[in-house]
Amino acid sequence: MKKNKEANTEIGFNEVNEKLDRVIDTMATKDDIADIRAEMATRRELQALDGKFSSKFQEVIAAVDGLMKPISELKMEYAGMTMQLGRHEERLSKLENKQ
Repeated sequence: MKKNKEANTEIGFNEVNEKLDRVIDTMATKDDIADIRAEMATRRELQALDGKFSSKFQEVIAAVDGLMKPISELKMEYAGMTMQLGRHEERLSKLENKQ
């Protein structure tokens, strides 16, 4: 019999055998590992996917940049119109004060 130092109890052969049976029941077999490997992507496949994602990402960035330029131009146009409206308001105010 083996003594368990933590619990200070004796562990019999049957208990060790039961624990090993539980480990063996849940342990992967060579066939399990072969099945998993067959389903896994290879390094070459992952590199190909990376290339596809990289090119798609670049396309998305270019599309967003294409959308941002007109938005930026509209913001500048709006700022210019706001300044013009401010000047017109000043002129109107001066004209009203003269009358």
